[in-house]
Amino acid sequence: MLRRVLAENDTACRGWRPGVPVRLYTSTGDRDVDIENSTNCRAMLARHGADADLVDLGDLDHFTAGRAAIPLTLDWFERLG
Repeated sequence: MLRRVLAENDTACRGWRPGVPVRLYTSTGDRDVDIENSTNCRAMLARHGADADLVDLGDLDHFTAGRAAIPLTLDWFERLG
């Protein structure tokens, strides 16, 4: 039941097709936000024609993963040029 409720209220990526490249960062070690949140978002975006990258940062907690993603995101932006 909880899974159903969470899925019904997970609307951040529903019905949206970004006009720019998208990369989602997640971590299997995150105990605050389930990795399924990112995989569901990616699937929702794909249903609308967007190809989003999904990067798993491994066994990091939520805030450590966020900090680890910052330099990776900056590097990715620079390579997009």
